Amino acid sequence: MSDIVEAVEAANRLAALSPVSVYAKGAFSCSVCAPGDWPAEQVQAEVNRIYLCGTEKGWTVSDDRAFATGQPMPCVCESDATRKHWLLDA
Repeated sequence: MSDIVEAVEAANRLAALSPVSVYAKGAFSCSVCAPGDWPAEQVQAEVNRIYLCGTEKGWTVSDDRAFATGQPMPCVCESDATRKHWLLDA
């Protein structure tokens, strides 16, 4: 098995165990669902641990005050009120 395949499989295993899930990802931004009691710094650290972005500074919680939909950032998850959605930039 190649080193790349092994690295991807290891990353997928990490992501499966994480309490943070990426539900939308672009080249330079992503939206994640995380535990609602986590501060921005913890969300950012976890996203950088499990989802490499390829930039020097990694993923950072966005300075945007709202999502493109107009919802505030962060906002309560529509499916689970104990979680929040965050926008991160690369």
